Amino acid sequence: MRYAIKTVPEEFVVEEIQTLSLNPEGNYSVFVLEKTNWNTEDVLSRLAKFMGMKRSLVSAAGNKDKFATTSQLISVKTRDHERVEKFFLKGISLRYQGTSKEPIYLGNLEGNTFRIKVHLFDEQNEELMYDFSHIRQPQQFFNYFGVQRFSTNNVAVGRALLQRKFAKAANLIGVSETNPIQELRSIPKKTLLIYIHAYQSYLWNEEVKQQVTEGKTLPEKIPLVGFDTDLEYVPISKAALAEDGLTTRSFIFRELPFLTCEGTQRKTLLDVKELTITQEGWFSFHLPKAAYATEVIRQIMEANDVQEKQ
Repeated sequence: MRYAIKTVPEEFVVEEIQTLSLNPEGNYSVFVLEKTNWNTEDVLSRLAKFMGMKRSLVSAAGNKDKFATTSQLISVKTRDHERVEKFFLKGISLRYQGTSKEPIYLGNLEGNTFRIKVHLFDEQNEELMYDFSHIRQPQQFFNYFGVQRFSTNNVAVGRALLQRKFAKAANLIGVSETNPIQELRSIPKKTLLIYIHAYQSYLWNEEVKQQVTEGKTLPEKIPLVGFDTDLEYVPISKAALAEDGLTTRSFIFRELPFLTCEGTQRKTLLDVKELTITQEGWFSFHLPKAAYATEVIRQIMEANDVQEKQ
């Protein structure tokens, strides 16, 4: 038996839980962005281009899944909300909410509410009618980064950037290798950072997986490796960095300073709230920011000896 999600975008629904306060004297117009089959970064980049402004003047609290139906707040540094509302892409809508004195940023985000349909298939790839109401739930959820973080080659690009193999990184991304640093500088900063963050996330996942495999009691938090991380607390990451010819100093970029990443801490266990599962296979729950709903589904299904359908 295998499971599948995201068979259609309407079956993976995400809504933000926000703390933003509106202010009629603010210079930032705030909208609810509802989208299907778009990732947040692509929409914001196109909106900034439409408005003739820097990408940094259009912001959101985080990137939402592409193959999903999502709702989130965005801000644009303008009071001309009517002009923003003329922006059009198939599969998106913008609803004006008011103005704010500050742009939206990650700190505004408390978390997300998810509603996800899970399908089950037999070995002949035929969908099964299944009563999900008695499905077993794990005693705890590990706060792994989900597959969306890694995409096809995000980790490989991040590794190449950290190794200063800029031509290789450019090739993997699909831009010219002739003058790689110049080409990389032409890519939005937030897009390039995705690759460094993917490599950091890969290290973190491996660190936690090893400790879980060995039956160790997990600490409350484990470092997400950056230039100021003490590697003695993350031996798996230390070994992986050495194998890739890297050190914590590799996270300091003089060639592309905006890629410099300091270390931080990430909780090892995931706080899943208000989890409900219907008989028909709709999973609903709340997650804190920077947590992955796909991991909640994966861990529940693995607790029932069901693997993801490839």
